[in-house]
Amino acid sequence: MFQFKSIKTKLLGAFSIVIVLVILLGIYNISVVVKSNQSAEMIMKKELPLLIANEQMALTMANRISTARGYVLFGGEYKDRFNVYTEQGKEYEAVIRGLRDSEELDRLIEQTVAWRTMIVADVFDEYEKGNRDVAYRNLAVADEGALELMAGYIKMAQVSEDTINEMEQLILESGKATLRTVAIVTVLVVLL
Repeated sequence: MFQFKSIKTKLLGAFSIVIVLVILLGIYNISVVVKSNQSAEMIMKKELPLLIANEQMALTMANRISTARGYVLFGGEYKDRFNVYTEQGKEYEAVIRGLRDSEELDRLIEQTVAWRTMIVADVFDEYEKGNRDVAYRNLAVADEGALELMAGYIKMAQVSEDTINEMEQLILESGKATLRTVAIVTVLVVLL
């Protein structure tokens, strides 16, 4: 292969190879760390907040339908609770819209707004007019819509959870590949 004429040349050659291997290892490690950091940042800034917001939207839907039922059955403060949950839902809607732009989410949020409007107009207003039977019937229809909306938000949360799991797997695989690469380079350096 190579014919070295002196020990000095052999040492310089071996040292040069070691330096090149260390530089390549450094470049590889930096690229893996940058990619892992980007994935972790995406999880932290986008996917995790989306997961939380979608789960909370499903929860506020359950809370709103429960308080609407309570209002129709007992009147009183249930309407105020409904409004509190509605405001919380609006905050989560804003988070969702700010983090992901998709037709499915936009449609889901629009349906949520329509459902909320229906509860106020067709359930609460009818109840306050004294049309309790109409309010009960309208609430039964609204229950079905709420369950569909809750399922939609749970589905969106699952999408975020799946994305987080995929990114975590990529980060772990990158870490394992880096460990293998470091081990191989270490062995090569020792052998030289």
